[in-house]
Amino acid sequence: MLRKKISPLIIFLFTLLALPTSHTLAASVPPRDLHVPISGNKIEWLNSVCQFMTEGGCAYFLTNEADSAWFALKDVKAASAEVHFKQKITPLIKNLELWKVDLTLSPIVGKTQLHEVYATFRYQDGSLLLDRIIMFDQTLLVQE
Repeated sequence: MLRKKISPLIIFLFTLLALPTSHTLAASVPPRDLHVPISGNKIEWLNSVCQFMTEGGCAYFLTNEADSAWFALKDVKAASAEVHFKQKITPLIKNLELWKVDLTLSPIVGKTQLHEVYATFRYQDGSLLLDRIIMFDQTLLVQE
């Protein structure tokens, strides 16, 4: 995968978007916004993240991004995050959709950070699961 200007917060976003929006979503129901407190140990956090990702998204995350994401959370002293699903951009293929999402990261002390993200989500067994992040703060992630 070719990456351009990737911030550690991209990795953090995987964490937030992977958390459940609902266990009973239908394909026509938009996801609910999330408030995510940041706590727990690394193993619990990884288990929670992957529980709400596609199998391929989780495998990629564990292999390539998990350690960086964990350290990024520690570096910014994240206390919580808010994920607001702003707009479904387009369906891509069966059960896969592109969404525009706002991510607000609140540290224990300091300024809140706002990030704009585009990510793909897949409906599987009635749940909306994170598959891949496409763009983070106008930085395109390109897969070869």
